[in-house]
Amino acid sequence: PAPVPGGSPATVHIDLDTISTLGGSSNAVTVVGGAAAVDLDLGIVSTVGDNSFGILAISSANIDVAADSVTTVGDFSGGIFAYSTGGNAVVTAGAVRTSGDNSAGVLAIGSGGVSINVGSVTTSGDNSAGVYGVGNGIPVPPPPPAPAPPGGAALAGPALPPAVIGVGPGTVVISGTSTTAG
Repeated sequence: PAPVPGGSPATVHIDLDTISTLGGSSNAVTVVGGAAAVDLDLGIVSTVGDNSFGILAISSANIDVAADSVTTVGDFSGGIFAYSTGGNAVVTAGAVRTSGDNSAGVLAIGSGGVSINVGSVTTSGDNSAGVYGVGNGIPVPPPPPAPAPPGGAALAGPALPPAVIGVGPGTVVISGTSTTAG
């Protein structure tokens, strides 16, 4: 993490009880931490609209995402996406539900370790993985394309395998229930 005045590492911390969005290209929570660590402590997160992630966190440092529940409705509207190019990605959630094509429940990628602990994941829609984790020495793919501008055509991201997937020796996936349809 980048030092801040006084010499301590920078951290982006967000603590919210409830957040919801309605409309296309309207993520509920988006954090681009740069070199700062990301720490999200969230309650109920929901979005309705295409290209609208519930939680999108990108950083070159550690990412820690915790949420009680995340629900998205819309194509290209993943539940939780944590992407660290230089650290660990940790995701903890009670329940994640997505409804829409190309809308993974949980996607965590880290150049360090990846830990995913989710009570239940439900996705309905084509090409919508339940849980997908990649970490620890596996080459980190580029981040997904930016959502389309309002009125523009959506850009397709990489195809993800269905259900629960863990890739790499530093990847831990714990999921009470994972249901996919489509």
